[in-house]
Amino acid sequence: MARAIRRHLEAEGWRVMAPGRAALDVTSSRSVSNYFTGLPSLDLLVNNAGVRRDAILHQQSGEEAAEVIDVNLRGTFLCSRAAAGIMIPQGFGHIVN
Repeated sequence: MARAIRRHLEAEGWRVMAPGRAALDVTSSRSVSNYFTGLPSLDLLVNNAGVRRDAILHQQSGEEAAEVIDVNLRGTFLCSRAAAGIMIPQGFGHIVN
């Protein structure tokens, strides 16, 4: 999905930054802060990071559930908060979850 979103946005003329896991650990507030700090502007954030650990509820481990929550929910929060810190002062921006 990330590749399709990137191709579409680039075809529309957007400059797209699409860091992989090595460049941005969305579960780490330090990694998120380091990535977003110093960006001169930000028009659009697409929160696309996500993991699935499919299992029947009673067979899913606590560690698997925690990983899903960390990436899918906490990562979205951390990136959205960092993006808002750039977008609010510039007076515009969009966040897509």
